Order: sequence, then structure tokens, then C-alpha cells
Amino acid sequence: MFVAVDLGGESGRIMSASVDENGIRLDERHRFDTAPTNEHGHLVWDVERFHRSILDGLAATPGAMSVGIDGWGVDFALLRSDGSLAAPPRSYRDPLTAGILPELFSHIPRRRLFERTGIQMMEINTVCQLLAMSLSNEPALAAAQHLLLIPDLLLHWLGAEPGCERTNASTTQMLGLDGAWAADVLTATGVPRNLLPGVVEPGTVRGSVGGDRVPDGTSCNAALVSVASHDTASAVVATPLPAGGDAVFISSGTWSLVGTELSHPVVDDFALRCNLSNEHGHGGTVRLLRNVMGLWLLQQCRRTFRAEDGRWTSYEDLVATAAAAPAFAAVVDPDNAAFLRTEDLPRTVAELCTATRQAPPPSRAVLVRMLMESLALRYRWTIEALSTASAQRFRAIHVVGGGSRNRFLCQLTADATGLPVTAGPAEATATGNVIVQAIATGHLEDVAHGRRLVATGGDLLHFEPIAEERWERAYERFCALPGVGRPGDAPAA
Repeated sequence: MFVAVDLGGESGRIMSASVDENGIRLDERHRFDTAPTNEHGHLVWDVERFHRSILDGLAATPGAMSVGIDGWGVDFALLRSDGSLAAPPRSYRDPLTAGILPELFSHIPRRRLFERTGIQMMEINTVCQLLAMSLSNEPALAAAQHLLLIPDLLLHWLGAEPGCERTNASTTQMLGLDGAWAADVLTATGVPRNLLPGVVEPGTVRGSVGGDRVPDGTSCNAALVSVASHDTASAVVATPLPAGGDAVFISSGTWSLVGTELSHPVVDDFALRCNLSNEHGHGGTVRLLRNVMGLWLLQQCRRTFRAEDGRWTSYEDLVATAAAAPAFAAVVDPDNAAFLRTEDLPRTVAELCTATRQAPPPSRAVLVRMLMESLALRYRWTIEALSTASAQRFRAIHVVGGGSRNRFLCQLTADATGLPVTAGPAEATATGNVIVQAIATGHLEDVAHGRRLVATGGDLLHFEPIAEERWERAYERFCALPGVGRPGDAPAA
């Protein structure tokens, strides 16, 4: 039995899994909240609670052969020389880095940074967080001796040797395209080299459960495997992409990662202007992609509605009412910076509509529908950019993750792009986590073997595009929004 710990923006899950030629079967054993908390005016992650919850999950999965942990990228913990936390790890949505990109580019030019790391320019990236902490003279940074990304920290607390797994390390914007820390980026931004541990390849066995933070009497003695610990990397491992490379993946969750799998990075001027990212994948692959704001938009709407109504509205009800609402009432750019940290997303949408001379949505149903339509339009924009950057003609889209359950959004995506959509598995991240563990322990041959099991395991849905002229008109409106433009014409973000 394998155990996958999957950390998401709303919750974390501990999943047990079995693997054989009949497929990969997952069973959720434990779930816990992962929402950031406000501490002294900063959004932080309660990683101590995460650790305790993981131990509870392991107690519910006796007999585990191995354990792997995946989660979101960019965020990290700073540790003192004795291994204690210098401060609670910040959430990437904390306002510390707001507006930091011009300062970053004064230290290292945008073009040079992209050539060295290949990573999308986003103020949430680790290098931006460290630079902002340095400029703010944060005591935690001065006290720190080591830095670990969140999945690596939690694996270390279970007993693993410290290290920084490659796929997640690439999200820091400090890892070179060659897989080593980019010394010139570290020097230019003042990041001490001694903070960063060695880079670890996905699939590395890094110890077994035990150590000071694991209570005596814990029955689990499983191997600790460094999986593709960036959740998108794990999700793509479990995406049954065709061998010809003519498909796009959308890993749909709090963020939507829209990309294609390549054997080499693309760091030319076009990719820079489109703000694409070259994230490292399992087996030396590259995920050429763009981070799109994703289902965070619906999550924040739902939180606002709960504050107004005193109760939660289910995602199913939100989507059902949106599907019946009038189409194309307005369009917004999901990647607008105003959405990154908003506490009142409906109000933010109304303000953006007013600023672009569009009528704000008159109802919740119209609001939710226009957000999903706008997401589908941003997907089309990104797919066009990826096609040009990679010199590939895409013939299909494969949606994985929680968003693959949103049939309405899947159909909108097919309609907006004119491409057929295959949706599933919804548990792609945990599945990819398990596939890497199974390869590391000799139970699967390679990623292709795991993908075949996913493809034959069923539960995949298919959506054919419905051609409508109004999608073309909506796309013209979308590209005319401030800061959008056609792919390649837009200024580098």
C-alpha cells in the first residue's frame, strides 16, 4: 500500500492506494483544513498542524509501504540552525510581495532572469518573497540557516533527509534550467547560497518514517519517497497525454495550470512576452505552461456568499444556476492582479466591469457564469500562445484535477477553444504522487506505464466543441481588455 499526502489550497488529504495491472485505486483516509491563517497581520501556513494531521493520517493507514507528499509551489519555511521554525511560513497571498516585480528587475533584468530560470514572472515566486523579506529586514530571514519548501519540510519532519525536490525547486525562480541553483540569480537578489539545500530528483527514497517529530510507538515504518512534489508536476505524471505531443493539459484547481509537456525549455522573446513558464517535470521533462488564476475565483465567490447568507452554497448549485444564466454578460481577465488577494471578489468584478465600460453582473448566477466563460477565454489565449511557442498544433485538451468534475466549465473550454476535451482523473495529483512512489519501489516500470493504467481505468469524460460565432466575439472582447492583447502582442507581465 502507498500513501499519498496531497496538500491543496483549501484542504489536505491522506490517500491510501494500491497499484496493479487493473489500475490505481485511491481511498481517502483523512482530510484536514489547509487555509492560511492571519497572524499579526500576515497570512501564514500552520505547518505544525499540517504535520500533526499527517501523523493522524498515517495512523489511519497501517501497513504503508511508502509515503510521498505533494503541494503547491513557491512557499517555504525558514529554519534556525537547531531545526526550529524561524517564523511561521508566509502564504504567497500575503501582501508582502505586492508590487515587488520592478524592484526584482532592478536587481536582475527580466530577460536575464527568464534566460536563466525559464519561469513566469509572478510576484508570488520564492525569489520575490525572499527579496521582499530582505528589503523589510525581516528577523526570520536574518535568523535562518536553512530553507525548505513546504512538501520537503513536512517530509523532513517525518524523517527524510533535507533537500529540495527538483519540480518544486523550479517554481522558486532560483533554479537554473540545468537543474542547479542559479548562482547569479542568488547573488543579484542577495539570497544566501547556504540557505538552499541540495536538489533532489523525484523518485528518490530519502529515508523512512521516524525521527524526533514522529511519536514513539508509531507503527508506520514506510519509506519516504520524494515524489514530483509540486502538485502540478504530480498531476501531469497522471495525465494520459498522447505520445505525439499534440495535446494540452489543464490541471484545474485553485490555480489552472495550462501547458504542454516538452523535452526542452522555450525561453525566447515570444515566451517571455506571453509570460510562460518552463517548470521541471519528472524524468527530465519540461512543462511549458502558464499559471491562470483558476477556481480561486469561484472559491472566493462562495466565501462571499457564505458571509452574506450565513451558510455555504455548494459548488454544484453555483454551477447549475450559472449554466442557466444569460451568456457573455461581460468578460474579465482572470489573471488581473486585482483578483490575487481580494476578499470580496464580486465587488472586484463589478469594479473591473465598470472600469472597462461593461455592466456589472446583475445576479450571482450571471457572475459565476461570466467568470467561467472568462476562464475558458483565458485558456484559449494561453493555448494559442503555447502553440506558437512550441511550434505545435494542438488537437485536444486533457483536464485533470478537481475542476475536471465541473462539466459546465469543461464544455465551455471545448467551445471557447474549438478543441475536444477529455476530463479526468479528478484525483490526478494524488494519482501522480502514487505513480512516482510505485516507480521508485519497483512496482511500475515508468510514467508511461502509470499513464496507461490511468487511461484504461475509466472515469474519463469527453466533451466535443460546439461552434458558435458569439465565442469569437467574446474572444475579441477579451483580447481588447487592458493588459491582455493577442498572444505575443501583449507586454511582458
